[in-house]
Amino acid sequence: YFGVSQYTNRRQQTRYRVKIHINGNYTIGTYSSETKAAIAYNKAADLLNKLGIQKNYPRNYVEGLSEQDADLLYKKIHISPKLKLAAK
Repeated sequence: YFGVSQYTNRRQQTRYRVKIHINGNYTIGTYSSETKAAIAYNKAADLLNKLGIQKNYPRNYVEGLSEQDADLLYKKIHISPKLKLAAK
């Protein structure tokens, strides 16, 4: 998925880090699943576009997830408020 990379933390758990390019790479957050990470990237891209960043960020399409489930995850996923500061 766009902006998503996998890594193993100190507890040997697989985690997914999400980064987006603003004026350099900005880490959005880390998530427990690749699906959550992909949706977090989409949410961050939407937020940046709403803030006036005129970049054409690609969006992730998550297969096997209904539109309803994707919307629910989108609403639940936390995006750091620091993203707004990074956009300035």
